[in-house]
Amino acid sequence: MHELGEQEIQSLYTWIDEIPLSRPKKNISRDFSDGVACAEVVHHFVPKFVDLHNYSPANSVSQKIYNWTTLNQKVFRRIGYSVSDDIIQCIVNNKPGYIEYLLFELRQKITLYLERKSKSTSQHLHPTQPNFHHPGAHLGSSHSGAASTEPSRVPRQMQPGISPHQPVFVSHPSLAQLPAPDKDMMHDLQDTINILQLKITKLEQLLTLKDQRIQELSRGSWQ
Repeated sequence: MHELGEQEIQSLYTWIDEIPLSRPKKNISRDFSDGVACAEVVHHFVPKFVDLHNYSPANSVSQKIYNWTTLNQKVFRRIGYSVSDDIIQCIVNNKPGYIEYLLFELRQKITLYLERKSKSTSQHLHPTQPNFHHPGAHLGSSHSGAASTEPSRVPRQMQPGISPHQPVFVSHPSLAQLPAPDKDMMHDLQDTINILQLKITKLEQLLTLKDQRIQELSRGSWQ
């Protein structure tokens, strides 16, 4: 584990102080031992990754470990971070220095993730424009002089050396110029699909119960 210097620790404390937390900050080792405050830190920067209802304030070691394991598996991995079980055990047991180490690394990962997200969003909003006008792509260009910058206006049937039935191949933009797919967007879409599927299952169950109730009432009315 990398031991932080005094300036790094002070910078980290300043960063934490700028984040609104649900509990007052008194002792960082105890305040962050159950993982709730750490979940709030990530939620402050990437709210769509963290459902704060999944993290309950805890005094028991088992609940603290549950909170940290949930964070590690469902949240940290989405920003490219992972924390070992040994460090989680030390944080849960309030060992000094370990939560500072985790938060220091977490801050770096959050910063890198936000930078990648900003760059990806910029590429989607301003994609590279494909170049359709390159030498040799126009049908009426002269071989003896410079390539024409305007497409030929001569009808296809009247262009010398070109048969009316001869196929013409048009260049397409390179796939390398297209923006790369956004993995985070794909994760979000998959999460949305899963939630909708759960809602559909719930609605189907409610409809089944409603049909059963209607049948019971119908039978009762005939008795």
